[in-house]
Amino acid sequence: MWLPSFHATQLLQLLCLQVFVVKCGMSIHLFNPYQPPVYGFTLDNSIDHYTYLMQNISQHMKDYVTPYPQTYFGMYDQKCAFPRGKVLGGTSAINYMIYNRGNRRDFDRWAQEGNYGWSYNEVLPYFKKSERAMLKGLENSPYHNRNGNLNVEYVAYRTAPARAFLKGARQAGYRKLDYNGESQVGTSYVQATTSRGVRHSAASAFLRPIMHNRPNLKILINSHVKDYLFGKGLFTMIGGVESLTFYKSPNSQDPPDWPDAEIIQLGGSFASDEGAGVSRGMNIRRDIYEAVYKPLERYPTDHWSAFVMQFRPKSIGYLRLQDKNPWHWPKFYPNYFKYEEDLEILLEATKEVIRISQTPAMQAIGTRIWDRPLPNCAHLHFGTDDYWRCSIRTLSCTLHHQVGTCKMGLSSDPTTIVDPHLHVHGIQRLRVADNSIIPYPITGHTNAVSFMIGEKCADMIKADWVDERMQKTKITFH
Repeated sequence: MWLPSFHATQLLQLLCLQVFVVKCGMSIHLFNPYQPPVYGFTLDNSIDHYTYLMQNISQHMKDYVTPYPQTYFGMYDQKCAFPRGKVLGGTSAINYMIYNRGNRRDFDRWAQEGNYGWSYNEVLPYFKKSERAMLKGLENSPYHNRNGNLNVEYVAYRTAPARAFLKGARQAGYRKLDYNGESQVGTSYVQATTSRGVRHSAASAFLRPIMHNRPNLKILINSHVKDYLFGKGLFTMIGGVESLTFYKSPNSQDPPDWPDAEIIQLGGSFASDEGAGVSRGMNIRRDIYEAVYKPLERYPTDHWSAFVMQFRPKSIGYLRLQDKNPWHWPKFYPNYFKYEEDLEILLEATKEVIRISQTPAMQAIGTRIWDRPLPNCAHLHFGTDDYWRCSIRTLSCTLHHQVGTCKMGLSSDPTTIVDPHLHVHGIQRLRVADNSIIPYPITGHTNAVSFMIGEKCADMIKADWVDERMQKTKITFH
């Protein structure tokens, strides 16, 4: 049985099962786990992931994300990077560690479309099962658990801009809340999968505690499955992310408690590392960096940024296999901004960031917008809607959140791959249990959801195994 880290821990409880954890990459973050979260962005340039597009890895990899004529103007070859973790712990070993489960309506939508067992009330116990919440002020929250394997905590270090931004967001009308609790529309310091300021990946949380005392666990690194035979301080910051604010568009057709975008506030900018990490990870052209961000290097601690992330975009991408060779990587077709509505949501949220920056709390620390125009947008008046539309098309990129390539749903739906028990349609004893089964993009980050899927799948496998054994040992009396 081949399984990701968090599935394996649960199934190892059945000692009669032999569990293999297979990764084609290394185990560096398992045996050397103390990588400071503030350097998370550097892992997008490391050997610990599948670099579906990176200039500095090898030239041929550029062929696997197709260029788009209407976006990525600021990226080399108009291509966006798609990093994926090639290490024990998967993408939880290279991501930004943001713990955001999504919105209850996301999961209720799954259930309404035939995915029985996946409503919010049914998946909440699995979110809680894996969680060890060390969240000050939420010790008695019914939405959190303090006894799981995965540590969740607030980032200990907070910059002055972060405190001002949170205060400014409240002055702008947002209430402070637990975005993994009853409601999501509001603002909060970020919750992170770190333990005392150190990254807590799936491998760190689930494998390391038991890897030397479970004889039925085999960890295989640098391996491929070819065939299936039926602390405190600055360094605790998670890539610079400090707070999240959830934006609801006045033009949205969705319910008012279902946010449309997330404002991710960071302490710093592309220039904080002199262009060495984030801008390279995003594949941003050096001439763009030199023209716009390099002058900020003179003020290393006097700037903050906001990334705007859209939830549930209307534009949907896809991927294709190159051929039947399992060592050849797939081709990505993101299709960003195929629908103009998506761009308009990002425009509205961008203007909301500017509105928050103009609140008394932000003005008290001297906040002003950096008005160096992007070279390809310089023909437009800085700050106008058309300028921001150009900016969005120039510097938009992806995070680690692609979903749906093995979509979960009923077999009558030809777009689905697995059923609600995560069995692959038409193939016995094969399941998929990762973010690829998510039917639609969630209102959050996929880190937390991946753990929930693993916990739920492990319980389903154990239940099926017990039922199967009960059938085999059933005694009939006459």
